[in-house]
Amino acid sequence: MYKLCYESPDRKTYVFMDDFHYETHLDRITGESEEDRLTKSLIICAKFYENHWKEFPIIPIVICGTAVARDRLKQQFENVFTLQEYIEGMEDNADLLDKLAVYNAESENRGRILFPEYLAHDLIQNGIRNGKFKKAVFQVSRENYTEAYVHVDEGTAWFIQGRINMNRAVNGDTVAVELLPESEWTCPQKVIRLRDVEEIEMKDAVDKEDDKDEEIQLKKPRMEDKIPSAKVVGIVKRNWRQYCGMILQPAMKDSTRVLFAAAERLIPRIRIETRQAERLRGKRIIVAIDSWPRDSRYPVGHYVRSIGVAGDRDTENEVLLLEHDVPHGPFSDAVYACLPKVPWHVPNESHRKDLRSLIICSVDPPGCTDIDDAFHCRQIAADRYE
Repeated sequence: MYKLCYESPDRKTYVFMDDFHYETHLDRITGESEEDRLTKSLIICAKFYENHWKEFPIIPIVICGTAVARDRLKQQFENVFTLQEYIEGMEDNADLLDKLAVYNAESENRGRILFPEYLAHDLIQNGIRNGKFKKAVFQVSRENYTEAYVHVDEGTAWFIQGRINMNRAVNGDTVAVELLPESEWTCPQKVIRLRDVEEIEMKDAVDKEDDKDEEIQLKKPRMEDKIPSAKVVGIVKRNWRQYCGMILQPAMKDSTRVLFAAAERLIPRIRIETRQAERLRGKRIIVAIDSWPRDSRYPVGHYVRSIGVAGDRDTENEVLLLEHDVPHGPFSDAVYACLPKVPWHVPNESHRKDLRSLIICSVDPPGCTDIDDAFHCRQIAADRYE
């Protein structure tokens, strides 16, 4: 809510400081509970706006989280709705209902705790200062999705193995890590573990949430193979973004809870709630992560938008551009101002060649936004290439 009201660049909300307005300020009463005081304050503000806007066709509405709160507030103010009721009364509400489903899912107690709790921010900062913890970027192994590394110092990397020690960190997150006792050090498995392969072998994996964690029993490593190993104790900064990918086929046909597979294989499966699952199946879509509760094996996210049908050239091109953060939106007026005035034709200069029929690749380095270095290669003779 704080981010929505104060930090969102496209916000359409205003914050009314009721405690500082003479018509809505409410003095504290000794012995009054905080919940009762907030309820009274909410009703006073709603009635204030009702009177303030009486000359305009504007009706204040009170939104609450539960039906119990709605029934209690309706005894004092008429226009009270739960968030679910309010959104259901809107047109084109499918996307909002999907986001609301995420909120409702987070509010449910869904099962046993699977991951350790993160340390408090001040404990993490103190630990980093005194050397107990190290701050580093979390990097998932490309050969085994249950293993990762953190480069804690120049030339020094710590190894992290298993979901518990990875503790809900996502590739690219800045994490706080603690070195394990030497007796708990281990080494990378000499086996490739890919999510796609394991899900084919275990077809109901996409609907398993908090069953017994199926960590493979690891062979005890030899002493000479062990390397410094660590565990994640907290998140310093999330590197979450919007991800391109596809919905996986659920075990239950009409299920609204589905898993999303990101195109970037280093990203874990993302659990989303959507009533549009059947319509989105077979399409490339964009999903954003919202949270990763301790009782969920997967991060929880929401559907953002559809890109297009999987396999379509334009769709796959847009996925590549989005995944590599290459700007591909409409050009701005400033860019158009740099172009020559129309009508304009390519000058017929002797050294100019038309290469539009060739396949040309950019060779600019990663992170470059000026795509101006490129090459092509084609065979022009048995032993010659251009």
